[in-house]
Amino acid sequence: MGRRWDVLGWNRAARTFFLDFEQLPPDERNMVWLVFTHPALRSLVVEWSTRAQDTLARFRADYGRCAGDSHFVQLVDRLNAVSPEFAQWWPRHDVLPMSEGCAQYNHPLVGRMVVDHMTFSVVDNPGLRVIALLPEASSMKKMRKVIAAFGDRAGARGALAAASRAKPAPMRTSTTFSPLPTRNGKSQNGLTSRE
Repeated sequence: MGRRWDVLGWNRAARTFFLDFEQLPPDERNMVWLVFTHPALRSLVVEWSTRAQDTLARFRADYGRCAGDSHFVQLVDRLNAVSPEFAQWWPRHDVLPMSEGCAQYNHPLVGRMVVDHMTFSVVDNPGLRVIALLPEASSMKKMRKVIAAFGDRAGARGALAAASRAKPAPMRTSTTFSPLPTRNGKSQNGLTSRE
């Protein structure tokens, strides 16, 4: 993830679990944009309102470090125009540091999942971050099922499309994801990462 929260890399697990980032226009591959505008992601996240506000407060910390950056300003302007929640919460000026934690998701293929998340800064480029998600033991089989379903694109897309059309219940949350690449381009789970 870049300093403006652009999604720069992903693996098959991220594409299946969250969204197929390859199918999104490049200007929409931004986690803050997706949290506030994408119905499938919104319905995936349990307690969306609380998690979206936390995401926004963490984003504001990066926004503050880059005051006046035109790319940040344009993103905030676009979000203010299309998301009533963003427009309501942005003026609060809440700030939170990046942190690790645990989040719950309601995936359309397997139901409720509990996933730990960690954020790592890239030493050689502090503007980049790697976000790793690890399902808790109770959700590991479900994650494997989600990843396996990616091979059955019709089944996975059908479930995600249905989630996109569904009106999200009042929920709250957001977590970002990027692969854990190694030098050979493979993520730690053996899936090929995208750069």
